[in-house]
Amino acid sequence: LLEFAFGKLGEKVPEGACRKVPANSKVGWSIHYYPDGNAVPNDQVSVGIWYHDDEDEFVEEESYRQDLRSYNLSSGGDYLIPPHGKLMTQGFHSFDHPVRIDSWQPHLHLRGVAMSMEIYDPNIGRREMLSQASNWNAGWNHSHTYEDGYQPLIPANTTIILTA
Repeated sequence: LLEFAFGKLGEKVPEGACRKVPANSKVGWSIHYYPDGNAVPNDQVSVGIWYHDDEDEFVEEESYRQDLRSYNLSSGGDYLIPPHGKLMTQGFHSFDHPVRIDSWQPHLHLRGVAMSMEIYDPNIGRREMLSQASNWNAGWNHSHTYEDGYQPLIPANTTIILTA
C-alpha cells in the first residue's frame, strides 16, 4: 500500500489512480525505532484503508504494477557511518513504460542531510532535477505531492536517480 515514517501524516492517491490490493492479501508491518536501548511504552500503530467503490471504473489492462522495494538506495545493506562521518549513496530505476510521478518522499532517518530525485532521459541525453530536500529535518519526513497539472511525466526508458 505505502510506507509510513516519523513525521509523515499519511498519503492520498490522486483522482483516477489507485493502489490495488488483491483479495486475501495481508498487511505487513516492519516497525523499527532508533536503537537507543529503551523500550517504547504504550506505543500504538494503526492503519486506515479506503475501499474502491464497485461503480468506479477500473480497467486492469490499463494498470501498471509497481514494486516500491525496487527503489531501495541501500540495496539491502547496512551503512557504517563513523561519528561526524559522511556517506553519499545513489539508487537508479528505469521504467519500460511512461510514468506520472504524483509525489516523492525523502527518507533519511535522523542523520541524513539531503536527498534529491532526478531523471535521465536517454532519448535526448538530458538530466533534470525534479525535487530536492536540503538541510534535512526528520520531522519533514512526509510525501511531497505535486499539484494537479505539475506532476512530472516520465517517458519510457527514462531513469530515475535518487541521491542521498
